[in-house]
Amino acid sequence: MKDKDFVTKQSLIDKVKGEGRTALTEVESKELLKQARINVVDTRLATSREEAISISRKLGFPVALKIASPDIVHKSDVGGVKLGLRTANQVGKAYDDVIQTISQKYPRARLHGVAVQKMARPGVEVIIGMYKDAQFGPVLMFGLGGIMVEVLKDVSFRIAPLAKRDAAEMLREIKGYPLLEGFRGQEAVDASYLEDMLLKVSDFVGQNPEVKELDLNPVFAYSDGALVVDARVILDEVSEPEDWRKQGEQLRRSEVSTWDHFNSIFYPRSVAVIGASPDFNRLGYHCMSSLVMGRFPGKIYPVHPSLSEIMGFKAYPSIEVAPGEIDLAIIAVRSSLVPALLIECAEKGVKGVVLITAGFKESEDKAGAELQHEVASIANQANIKIIGPNTFGFVNLHANLNASFTPEFSLTPKGGISLVSQSGGFCHLMAPLAMEQHVGMSKIIGIGNRCNVDFADILEYLADDPDTRVIMLYVEGTDNARRLFEVGSSVTKRKPIVAFKAGRFSLSDKASYSHTGSMAGKYEVYTAAFKQAGILIAEGSTELMDIAKALALCPLPKGNRVAALSGQAGPGMIMSDICEENSLVLADFSPQTTKRLDQLLAPLAMRANPVDMGPAWYNSQTIREVIELVLTDENIDGVLLYAAYASANRPLLKEITSLLKSPAYGKPIISCFPSPTGVWVEEKQELVQNGVVIYPTPERAAKAMVGLAKQAYRQAKEYPD
Repeated sequence: MKDKDFVTKQSLIDKVKGEGRTALTEVESKELLKQARINVVDTRLATSREEAISISRKLGFPVALKIASPDIVHKSDVGGVKLGLRTANQVGKAYDDVIQTISQKYPRARLHGVAVQKMARPGVEVIIGMYKDAQFGPVLMFGLGGIMVEVLKDVSFRIAPLAKRDAAEMLREIKGYPLLEGFRGQEAVDASYLEDMLLKVSDFVGQNPEVKELDLNPVFAYSDGALVVDARVILDEVSEPEDWRKQGEQLRRSEVSTWDHFNSIFYPRSVAVIGASPDFNRLGYHCMSSLVMGRFPGKIYPVHPSLSEIMGFKAYPSIEVAPGEIDLAIIAVRSSLVPALLIECAEKGVKGVVLITAGFKESEDKAGAELQHEVASIANQANIKIIGPNTFGFVNLHANLNASFTPEFSLTPKGGISLVSQSGGFCHLMAPLAMEQHVGMSKIIGIGNRCNVDFADILEYLADDPDTRVIMLYVEGTDNARRLFEVGSSVTKRKPIVAFKAGRFSLSDKASYSHTGSMAGKYEVYTAAFKQAGILIAEGSTELMDIAKALALCPLPKGNRVAALSGQAGPGMIMSDICEENSLVLADFSPQTTKRLDQLLAPLAMRANPVDMGPAWYNSQTIREVIELVLTDENIDGVLLYAAYASANRPLLKEITSLLKSPAYGKPIISCFPSPTGVWVEEKQELVQNGVVIYPTPERAAKAMVGLAKQAYRQAKEYPD
């Protein structure tokens, strides 16, 4: 941007603010955009009937007239727009009509005049918008334009600044994307022009922090360009930095995340339980039981004001008199005692605290929030990291550490998946699910009220944790969403993250002038940020576990070509439908594979993909050869395998066990083996113990394969169709 452009831009903004308004007129908005090299329709302001006619002659007929007022948002709804004016007389009459109509309907509206612009040639109407989220900062939107954005709400979001890939994905995410490709003989749009405009808008909002909201609607998209036909810019009312910037600065100053410090918390040499109790009705009893049942190998120090022994361990009246160094303290006492106890922990040199206690900012009482602020201040000054408050705690299965009030979590299978959850209740849903499905977990962490440790801090630690291969997130909301987005973007380059965001139907409660702000609910913005960061999105708790399990145990496919093998046509079709709905291709087999399938399968069996093998399921050796044949086919990147129990094919699972667990092919094999209760139990347990990925329904198996393919796209930086 040239210096003279900057002066022009700044003087315009100063003029608008000097008049005590935040909304720019269409003419002013387009002037700002034009300086950012965003292609806009030439639009000029007329303050009289004669000036409107003169401008129209200079621009060339036909023209459009629109009321220019910072107080009128939807101009066409109130009679403030006249289109297709082809003569001077029509322009003059239209000017008079617009001014008279608006003056009568809105006598208090500030009228700057009428905007005159040449009629743009028709194109595909799209919208590009931006609004500032208090946590994420600038959020960009793309969708179908005109009134369609309100009717269909077919839009996509991303967090600014955008990369080229983000812009391309925004276009392809909307359901109306086929309209851009050319639908029923219509001319196709060159998507590169729209991608370029999105990137320029991203740069524009980065260079103009005063801009709070932006609507470019409609934008006409052509085969040879893109043109902004209407525009509206809203300035921020305050000059203070946005909340998301303040949060990022505070986090950088506090330097919350240090790997060595967190490692001392998750792999401590010693643990103190403040509030330990022999009374089953006390949380301190269950915290002690968790450590004992988990067979924690380090030192355990119960802290109780009067007892000398609890559960066979010597008890101490305070943490200060406990011998030696203490890495981790679990606090389970009433909230009013916590500040004093934290000071004692600081003097003892404790590195981390699991604050089980409730009664902080989660309560409706203002005193709870104030108490949490006090606790955070003490902890930050002493460099103590707090998991909680109002948490069940955490479990590190690789350290035999159950720092929670749920002893049974020690029975969870050990593996490579770590869960970071805002809700302790969600942890109590997922841990039993992991036990039931024999899913190996590394760490189960309930971060609770997030006193001074939030999602991003745990993610930074898990990124370097050798015992964590895959990370699951359960998110309701966070005070540091921008940091979660930025850290997540970094971590996903090294390890997969799968997230389940609750609160889907909780819409933004912020008043907004723009389409973007009014439609950007918290769920939509969070999931857009997750996608942009490379985080996979699960639609529920079961899908969260299913995708994580597949990522932990399967190689990633090298492409999106899958084969569905089934003993019955119905389940094969179910798997196929889910694959095709999610951009996976039921690929054609190679001629060699097709020829051999003809020889192996019965005449009535379906040989095309999906394969219905029919009677072949009763011959385990034939099935083994079919699977091997498909796995070695160069046209196939992954295999879905369905086999329902039947008495005649009882040897099947034993026959294919070694095949399914073999890494030699480097391709994912995801299986579904439903059976009556008590049948195939030993066979399936053997498969699971050998790392074979099994799901109870064909839908879940197929969705797990979709998750693997999406992760492969993220890593390969390719775009799904």
